[in-house]
Amino acid sequence: MNSKANLHLFLSEVLTETRLFKEAEFTLSRQIFDRVVVLGLWKSPLDTTEKTDYGLEIVRKKTLLRKYKNSYLITSLTYLRKLLAALSLIEYLFAAISISLKLRPSHVSCHNLNLLPVAWISAIVVNAKLIYVPHELETERTGLHGIAKHFNRFIEWMFVRSCKAVIVVCQPIAEWYISNYRMRNVFVIRNMPNLANISNTTNEVNLFRSEFHINDENPIYIYQGVLERERGVDGLVSYFSRHKNKHLVLMGYGDMEPEIREVSANLNNIHYKPAVDMQDIVKYTSNADYGLFVVNGSLSLSYKYCLPNKFFEYLHAGIPVVVSRNMTYLSSIVESLGLGLVLEQGDLSLLDAIEKVDYLDMVKNIVAYRKTCFWECDAVIYSQVYS
Repeated sequence: MNSKANLHLFLSEVLTETRLFKEAEFTLSRQIFDRVVVLGLWKSPLDTTEKTDYGLEIVRKKTLLRKYKNSYLITSLTYLRKLLAALSLIEYLFAAISISLKLRPSHVSCHNLNLLPVAWISAIVVNAKLIYVPHELETERTGLHGIAKHFNRFIEWMFVRSCKAVIVVCQPIAEWYISNYRMRNVFVIRNMPNLANISNTTNEVNLFRSEFHINDENPIYIYQGVLERERGVDGLVSYFSRHKNKHLVLMGYGDMEPEIREVSANLNNIHYKPAVDMQDIVKYTSNADYGLFVVNGSLSLSYKYCLPNKFFEYLHAGIPVVVSRNMTYLSSIVESLGLGLVLEQGDLSLLDAIEKVDYLDMVKNIVAYRKTCFWECDAVIYSQVYS
C-alpha cells in the first residue's frame, strides 16, 4: 500500500527551485504528505543527500554526463555527449525506480517534459498517481524547433493523458493543454510569493539610493531574476548606458553577471546587486520606482503566455511594472488594470511616458489587484490535486 509520500523528479541541482520548495513546504505543513522527496542531479561540491528545515528530502544523482561533462572529449565531440546524456537518463531512471520502491509514494510529480517517461515508469511500478508540473509551455519553449519540437510534442502527447492532473502557472497555458490534449484535469497555481516573504518588509527606505549614491530626483528601475540575453537584459544595459538620468539596478544571477559587473564598474547609473534571499526580495525591490520585464523581438508561445514570479514581486513591492507588448498575457493584465506601462515593440525610448503618469493612481490599482496575489491563495488547490 502506498504511503502519504510524494516523489518529485527534477532535472536540476535543486538549489533555486522556489516553486518546488514552496509546494513541498505547503503540502508538508498542511499534512497532505508525511514525506516529500525530490530526485535531482548532483554536481560538485554538493551533497548527494540533504534535508531542508521544513522537511523536504533532496537526493542528487551522480550521472556519467555530470561526472565527465567538462572533459575535452565530451565538450568537443557532440555525439559522445549525446551518448552520455542517454546513458545518464537511464541512470536517472533506475535511481527514480529505486527511490519509488523504497518510498512507495502515492504521487509522483514530474517537473520536466524530458522526464515524463521516467516519471510514468516510476509511478507504474508502485501504482502511484502521476502529476505533471511543467513550469512553462514545454513544447513551445524558446529554442525548441524542427524535429526536436515534434519529438517533444509526441512524448508529451503519449504520456500526459496518463496523468491524474496537470498543474500549470497561468490560465492561457491551461487552456492550451485543454484544447490540444482535450484534458479536463488541468489546474492553475500561479508562481507567486508566499505570505511570509510578502510580510517580511521593513520600513527601511532608500536602500538602493544609499548603497549606490543615487539622487532623489533620478528614477530607479529594477530588473530582478536570471541575467540572460534571451530575457532582454542586454537591451536594458544598452538603453540605460545612453540615458544617464535614469538608474538601472540588475538584481540576480546568470550568464551575464561578469559583463554586468564590468559595466556597473564603469557607469554611474547601472548597478549590480547580487541575488538576495527569497524572503528579502520584496524588501529590496520596494526601494525601486519601477519594475522591468522587457524583451525585444518575436517570442515563443511559452514566453508570450508567461506569468513570472517577478511580476508579483514587483506588485507586492508596490511599484508599477513596465512590460513589452510581445509578452501577450502579462501586458494584457498590466494594461487592463492600470498596473504600469506596456511598451510597443519593447521600445525602451517610451519609458519617459510612465514618468508622466500619475504614480499614485498606478499604486492604488496595484494595491487593489495584489490582494489575492500570494501563494497560499492558489496553493489550496494542492489538496484537490493530491487527493
